[in-house]
Amino acid sequence: ALTVAAMQLAGLRAVAGGPYALLLACVCQYWRLVPRSYYVRVAGVAVPDTWGVYAAAACLVAPRLLVAGVPAAAGVVAGMAYSADVAGLGRWRLPLWMASLARQWLAPVASARSATTDADVAPEHVDAIAGMFPDARREHIVEVLRMVGNDANRAVAMLLDSS
Repeated sequence: ALTVAAMQLAGLRAVAGGPYALLLACVCQYWRLVPRSYYVRVAGVAVPDTWGVYAAAACLVAPRLLVAGVPAAAGVVAGMAYSADVAGLGRWRLPLWMASLARQWLAPVASARSATTDADVAPEHVDAIAGMFPDARREHIVEVLRMVGNDANRAVAMLLDSS
């Protein structure tokens, strides 16, 4: 409704078909959650390794910018509001019946899997390394510790080399 009102205020009479708002909301989530690992030079400009996702989204929106610009902007605003958890939007990821189904059937399977695979990793190593690398996901730290045989020094060296 806000998109249509904004388009009428701008003097546009057509609403873009397609999932422009959803696409740009997902790109905002990608921008916020996926870390930039390294920078590459494209036409002499240093861009992050995640630039392909942003370029693809821009290529989809650009040809129909006049009719897709407002829905795309609404998607960016919605994506940023969701990732910032404005007004508790983060609670609305799944309907309640789906969340209870996941807790009942999927949580026991996931906890059994993590209990058997995380047994060989010392929690104090994970906590210490997580303090050194606040942007790293815990799952990634556990995976690196497993690869180096739970040796915290080698894990830190590997994480430093990959960043």
